[in-house]
Amino acid sequence: MLDKLKKVMNADVGKVLNADVGSIAKGAGKLLNADVGDVVAGTRKLLNTDLGDIFNAEEKEDAGAPKKIAGTMPSKPAEDAQPADGEKGPPTAPGAATAQPQQTRLTEEIAVRHEYEKPYGQDIAQLLPVRVGDFTRPENEPSGKLATDPARGFYAGGGAKLEVEVGSYWDADEALERIGALRGKCASSKPSPDGTWMVGKSTAGITFAWMRESYVFAVTTQDAAALIRFLTAFPY
Repeated sequence: MLDKLKKVMNADVGKVLNADVGSIAKGAGKLLNADVGDVVAGTRKLLNTDLGDIFNAEEKEDAGAPKKIAGTMPSKPAEDAQPADGEKGPPTAPGAATAQPQQTRLTEEIAVRHEYEKPYGQDIAQLLPVRVGDFTRPENEPSGKLATDPARGFYAGGGAKLEVEVGSYWDADEALERIGALRGKCASSKPSPDGTWMVGKSTAGITFAWMRESYVFAVTTQDAAALIRFLTAFPY
């Protein structure tokens, strides 16, 4: 009698345990895979998108007005149009450079920036170099040491202008709060899954902001191609 009772109890307990553990494991796997998959897919979608296309779906064009796409080059004038089939275009001067399309795509290397140097210190001249790629800013504007408020420098190069901000914060949490505040200034924005960088759009232009350690940098410009060039050359 006791042996039979033990057999029944073991069977019931095993059935319950197996069912519970299996359901929990299956449910957890489904939840984890779904969350991670969504995060990865969302990040890739944002990173592989042209900066000009990120916000186009959210813009409303005036009826009958020509459509503008931020971050793309203007149409070529008629005199620069390609010749029709069978026609010869103007001869290319020896050694002349061929025009290359300007990059406006936000890549993982540019956005995540793990391969770039880590910022340190409070010296503005070091944190906002006077020259970044083909962009320069006035040497004494700004200068000195970082204070409580962020410092801002105005760069120019290649016909484009950029406003660049740097701030040093108490810790990473405070730096994340600054990223959130910068997002709040944008009419529309797209954050990274962990909130450590974002790209936004406002009347001032396109803004890319990111944090490194407890520092926050933000670049704003009307020229998406110039933004990519600056971010590629910027040391942090």
